[in-house]
Amino acid sequence: MPSPRLLVIEGNSPQTMAEHVAAGGVPASKGYSDLLREVLPGAMVDLWHCDAVGVYSDVQDPGGATLGKKFLRGYQTTDGDGLARFTTIYPGAYRGRAVHIHFKVRSAAGGGRVHDFTSQLFFDDALSDQVYAQPPYAGRGEQRLWNARDGIYRNAGAQLTLAVMPAAPGYAATFELALETA
Repeated sequence: MPSPRLLVIEGNSPQTMAEHVAAGGVPASKGYSDLLREVLPGAMVDLWHCDAVGVYSDVQDPGGATLGKKFLRGYQTTDGDGLARFTTIYPGAYRGRAVHIHFKVRSAAGGGRVHDFTSQLFFDDALSDQVYAQPPYAGRGEQRLWNARDGIYRNAGAQLTLAVMPAAPGYAATFELALETA
């Protein structure tokens, strides 16, 4: 079985996703284009999610105080083909939410305006069950919701569910997004 420990999303920017990424990756790539199927080079893509035990970096919340700590947050600028690549861990879970990764895409628009789009990417429940049976995810009890019970997933999740495939040493996923930039 592939290692679930890290979903390190390889990129072409020096910005790193995690300070503590140490072993076994889950490579993924995401391409971004506009609705005309033209590539969108130079767009900034942010990606962030919680760690294996369900804690986000740089926040003050019931999961823990991590203000000033930067992990599992990063950004890339899309290349000439409109592609951004990230490497990160398989996201953990916390009470009340399905397994997900947040993302935001920002691109320049005419007249000095900026278009931005923020959403979440989800994972198949069966895959999450397999991953969460292994350390460091195992033994945490029933923390997460299944997709069908998550309100955000129910609104658009099927369209935003990653098709994750095994790829040594972990998993890989590609997600194409069409943005209206006019």
